[in-house]
Amino acid sequence: MKSKFLLIFLFITNFSWSQIAEQQKIETWVKVWGFLKYNHPRVAAGVTDWDGVFVSHLQVLDGLRTEEEINKAYLELLNSLGTVKLCDACKTIVTQETSNNINYEELWKGTELSPLILKRLDFIRTNRSLDKNYYVQFYKDTQLPLFKNERVVSFDPLPNKERRLLALARFWNVINYFYPYKSLMTDKWDVVLPQMIPLFISSTTDFGYQYAIILMTRFLEDSNAFVASELLKKRIGDYRPSFSIVKIEDKWMVDRMEIDSLSSVSRVLSGDEILAIDGKKIDELVEDKEGVISSSNERTKNNSLATTLLNGSSGNMEVTVLRNIDTLSFVTPRYLVTEFFPDSDYNENLPWKILDSSVGYIDVGRFLKRDQVPMQRDFKNLNNLIIDLRSYEVPSGNNLADYLVLKNKVFAQMIEPNSKAVGSFIERKKMHENKNAKNSFTGNIYVLVNEKTRGQGEFLALLLKGSDRVKLIGTSTAGAFGLITKLQLPGKVEVFFTGIGVSTADRLNIQKVGVEPDIEIYRNQTDILKGRDTLLEETLLLIKQ
Repeated sequence: MKSKFLLIFLFITNFSWSQIAEQQKIETWVKVWGFLKYNHPRVAAGVTDWDGVFVSHLQVLDGLRTEEEINKAYLELLNSLGTVKLCDACKTIVTQETSNNINYEELWKGTELSPLILKRLDFIRTNRSLDKNYYVQFYKDTQLPLFKNERVVSFDPLPNKERRLLALARFWNVINYFYPYKSLMTDKWDVVLPQMIPLFISSTTDFGYQYAIILMTRFLEDSNAFVASELLKKRIGDYRPSFSIVKIEDKWMVDRMEIDSLSSVSRVLSGDEILAIDGKKIDELVEDKEGVISSSNERTKNNSLATTLLNGSSGNMEVTVLRNIDTLSFVTPRYLVTEFFPDSDYNENLPWKILDSSVGYIDVGRFLKRDQVPMQRDFKNLNNLIIDLRSYEVPSGNNLADYLVLKNKVFAQMIEPNSKAVGSFIERKKMHENKNAKNSFTGNIYVLVNEKTRGQGEFLALLLKGSDRVKLIGTSTAGAFGLITKLQLPGKVEVFFTGIGVSTADRLNIQKVGVEPDIEIYRNQTDILKGRDTLLEETLLLIKQ
């Protein structure tokens, strides 16, 4: 994080005082442009080329110097959009007080806008458009914001300066009005904008431009936030090794082979400590690659790094490892990511089984709807059940929640954008209703969790947490709650981030924190060397006791 802020500081300090004055005009215009986009009836209807207006008004502002000239230009712009009619229905809309709501006094604070312009903007806000907005749609079953009508504008991976600033304006405003975790950010989003303007202006390479976007996602501190483009895909690397790695006790170690048949070819062993790749120390490699990762916390950052840290652009890599007391270097193959299919993809074993003749076990990452009935039949007379949620992917459509939770239960608060008052949020209770309680499991449930427990798996952990007959075992879940949405930016760049947030039923924050286990169990280096599934083994011992 320190290097990031140093980088931004160096960019900012290279700007002269006259350029800072120009930056102030850009900052104000980004805010006004976004405000009108989501509030002004004519703009929200999509009948105006609002991207084009961003560029043209930016050029108008460039030639203006005094506040009087600038405010005159804003007045002319507002007049050109036509008269805003009184909205009686707007007065009847009740907004909840939440920490994520936009404070409009803070939004306009420090801008060069005159009292007249501020009064006009406030009138627009209180008589805003309540019709469907062209630039944001809300998914029918939830209030997940979707941005389907944002155009690429420029297919050039390095758009010109005006379109780079358009990308900044789109992204900054979408987060400002629709991001449900804004209040949890270390740095206020208002502070981020003036820091990012110089980076977008001064970008001279396609990666420099896209890296500026990546820096914005890092301010979100959200493992659901990431940037996708062909350029970044190539930079991460099209090839990956046949083994997985994990960070244990500040060391990057080989965890396991993902394709057993390639064990002899790879030459690495579980428990090998990775020291260097192609002559580059592992710490240097981490420093290079962690710069493109937005993470909810340190644990999820390391988990994200583990998936791509050893990727590269060639089919081989020289790896240096510490094995016992020996330092070894050898060449090991990498494989095209698009053609890499780990053994787990071909696991023909059932995703459930009976352990020690009396304990049911479900690998939720592979459990499908079709497995529900035969699993329940096999587990009919069991008193103990292990639910394994240590998987990023949890298939949807199964009815495990009904099987595991006996009663109706309010277990979360959903934090959703208010479509009738853009910039404010609604907190809605999330209830699980068991429609088939007579077939539910009534015994003890042990849930295995760690930093890989994300998405629906993390949601299920939250649902199960707190029951007298349920114990969560392992380490905290990822802390990456919510439903994900995406935004298209110039240069064929897509940004993904959380569109609907989640808190506990008592409105306590769990984003960045995760669902905490009842019993903490960590893996260590010895576990890796012996190939132990520590959580599963310790849970079975606990059940016996």
